[in-house]
Amino acid sequence: MKYLSILLGTATSAFMLTHEMPAFAQQSPESQAPSNATDNYVMEVNEEELQSFASAYSVVQDIQRESREKMAQAIEEEGLTIKEYNELYRQQPSEGGSEMASSDLSADKQQQFEKADARIDEIEQEAQTAIEEAITQEGLAVERFEQIGMAVRQNPELQQQVKTFLEN
Repeated sequence: MKYLSILLGTATSAFMLTHEMPAFAQQSPESQAPSNATDNYVMEVNEEELQSFASAYSVVQDIQRESREKMAQAIEEEGLTIKEYNELYRQQPSEGGSEMASSDLSADKQQQFEKADARIDEIEQEAQTAIEEAITQEGLAVERFEQIGMAVRQNPELQQQVKTFLEN
């Protein structure tokens, strides 16, 4: 998903925002909003976990911003624009294929793309490792961080609490 990484942020951001996890605990019926079959789970998060989440989230955002900058720089250092890289990325065959979709792609452009792509892979791996370390340094397991992230996205009260923690 490098194409999306360059356009929308790193893959880790997309990963954090899209994973669905089961609930650890259900809230009491009085505190739940009306639900239907499409609602996701409801999970309790204590204030200490929320503070740790907010601290880790802030560091994760910095790592992702830095990674995006490094990716853009890597692409440009290989002689491509981000737009060119993304176009070349879209032309790549799906896994298992061996030929580019565009037969008129120059050997130079292909080589530039491959070098940039390899550097982006390295940057993504480094970012993923740094993100995991940042989360665990805040006392959370990566899975719990993702679960809290899901709960925060679904609960406006938790969103406000995280926002408050981030502002302080």
